[in-house]
Amino acid sequence: MSSLPPPPVAGLGGSSASGFGGPSAGFGDPTAVMGRRIAAYVIDVLICWAVFVVAFVAVGDSVASGVDLCGFEGSPDLCIHTGDSIYFAEGGDAGVVTLSGIGAWFLFGIVVQGLTGGTPGKLLLGLRVVVRDTGARAGIGRNAARTVMWVVDAFPYFVPLVGLVVGAASPGHRRVGDMVAGT
Repeated sequence: MSSLPPPPVAGLGGSSASGFGGPSAGFGDPTAVMGRRIAAYVIDVLICWAVFVVAFVAVGDSVASGVDLCGFEGSPDLCIHTGDSIYFAEGGDAGVVTLSGIGAWFLFGIVVQGLTGGTPGKLLLGLRVVVRDTGARAGIGRNAARTVMWVVDAFPYFVPLVGLVVGAASPGHRRVGDMVAGT
């Protein structure tokens, strides 16, 4: 992953010591943009959660209850207790809601990123995923490999610690998905 415009001229490009730099930030490693990569990830996660919530509201049901009925045996597949209301989805509706959020992640990570060079978060922050050796847009195939490798990079699954540590410590600031895909 690099700052725009990829590929930088050898020894030129831009980043600041903090990793938040851009093309005009000075000389240095153009891949040292971990701060912006983290911010782009957060933006993408928030967008996927918004898709999930919209789907939940569209197909789920709610009941008024001052008692939390979620998380118990026999409770609905998807169940959220907020204030005096319980929002829930069961069976096929729960599947639609779950797949909407996961589908958005794959749509952004594979199709949008493959065609444009970045997810919505990356595009907003001026980042692009490029082929490591040529600087060309990575395309759908390489982005599919990167996205599937989130299974490794996202471990331990409450915070994507493996991707964060590997990306911060590896040459070119590449997470496992980047190494597998050659980006």
